[in-house]
Amino acid sequence: MKSDGSTASYYQLPDGATELQHLISHRDMNSQIGEIFRSAYRYGVASHSDRLRDAKKIKFYIEAEIERLKALEPAPVEPLEIAMGDTVSCKGQYYQVIDYDLDTDRYMIRGGLGSKQWMSPEKLTKVVKCI
Repeated sequence: MKSDGSTASYYQLPDGATELQHLISHRDMNSQIGEIFRSAYRYGVASHSDRLRDAKKIKFYIEAEIERLKALEPAPVEPLEIAMGDTVSCKGQYYQVIDYDLDTDRYMIRGGLGSKQWMSPEKLTKVVKCI
């Protein structure tokens, strides 16, 4: 969703929303974000939870969400130290790097029987490391 700077549709409440759970469901929040939202909404108001407890709870759940999101990120790919014309072998197969397309970040590889294919750096890394 995009904002024009004055108001944004993502701040409008959905029709029929009468309680916090409706907002949580409407935005399809996961459990961590739902707990953060609940704790922030009741911050300093609930008799069973003072502000420090709520702040610690928000911190706990935001750290859990950050870790969850980090786990979803692809692992960084080490830069390939391979040049045009280099030949690599893996499991009895030989591959030669014959081209590189800067626009798509793909390598053209010629296989053992002369077949050619484009490979992403991730896939080529697996070939080079013989994974």
